[in-house]
Amino acid sequence: MHKYCKKEYLKFLDNLCQENCHDNDCILKSFLVRMQPDIRMLVQLKCLQYFAKEQRLTLSREDLMKKWIDEGLAEEFSKIYKKFIEEKKVEDIDANEIYRTIKKGVNSEY
Repeated sequence: MHKYCKKEYLKFLDNLCQENCHDNDCILKSFLVRMQPDIRMLVQLKCLQYFAKEQRLTLSREDLMKKWIDEGLAEEFSKIYKKFIEEKKVEDIDANEIYRTIKKGVNSEY
């Protein structure tokens, strides 16, 4: 697992959490900066959140992940994410942009 400097990682989290966390002293962000879980995982979870909201789904997490996989979004995420991290600094990774790109790619195949 790649470790980032705390400043870069915090900028990434600020961008990732901007829609939900408006408190500068967020315990979740503090925990994540210290533990630094894999950014890929966090971005994919955020994309799943966008997917659920877009679909107005009230599925369990397991069913949501199954639908994500069955519709080809997980595979498309892997391709898109790899391209994004090659071209961007960690603090510039935008989960919403990745999600929109995933949806375009999957929809163009059908």
